[in-house]
Amino acid sequence: MSGSNLFTTSLSTILASAFLFSTAVMAQASSDNKNAPVTRDQLPALVKEVLLSDPTILTQVIEKMQENQANIMVANAKEAIAKNKKEIFSDPNSPVVGSADADVTVVEFFDYHCGYCKQAFISLSKLMDSDKKIRVVFKEYPILSDNSRLASKAALAVNRIAKDKYFDFHKAMLNVNGMISESKILEEAKKLGISEDKMKKEISNPEIETILNKNKDLGTTIGAVGTPSIIIGDNFYPGAMSFEAMQKAVAEVRAAKTNKK
Repeated sequence: MSGSNLFTTSLSTILASAFLFSTAVMAQASSDNKNAPVTRDQLPALVKEVLLSDPTILTQVIEKMQENQANIMVANAKEAIAKNKKEIFSDPNSPVVGSADADVTVVEFFDYHCGYCKQAFISLSKLMDSDKKIRVVFKEYPILSDNSRLASKAALAVNRIAKDKYFDFHKAMLNVNGMISESKILEEAKKLGISEDKMKKEISNPEIETILNKNKDLGTTIGAVGTPSIIIGDNFYPGAMSFEAMQKAVAEVRAAKTNKK
């Protein structure tokens, strides 16, 4: 869910939280007086009384449930990553930037119209500048609009025409304010020395559509329900990461490799 908290509280979460809270209240009331169990009729008033005295209780329950949900998502993603390493890290159709002898790989699923992806790009660029031992695999993952899909098709077209120009085009697309149009795509491609005819021909190549569909299936498999979704080593990070968080994650991957030796 690009542009919002990945674990936004849903009605079902609130209802489940209320149920758990009510159960806890009944248990507490019963423990206070073993001979006076709480009845169904008494429960609403008792819940109201406790919530009014401390409204933060329900918030704490919801936050705990969200934390548990996040932990389950990350654990499931890690298992899926282990089963799909080749498609994630070594797909020849995915643009790659960085050192050929890198010791840590960062993979990002992103959408060019995602505000959080634009933030993540600032952190990722800083990481790439400061750490020459990482490589980055870019997974075009247009989930927000048809214009996002067009931008991703154009980026893949550039990668197929001239791999060394992909990153500059990628950067240009993320720096566009507002919706990305075909004219903007062709304008940026022209700056890189790629003709309009060549771009249009490659964008319409059905192989690019196949790549995007495979990325979608892969993202669904690992649980990338929003953008950005980032993999560092074999660890999954849903949502934008700060430069410091990326640095720490990379360091942890390296430390784990050292400990295995």
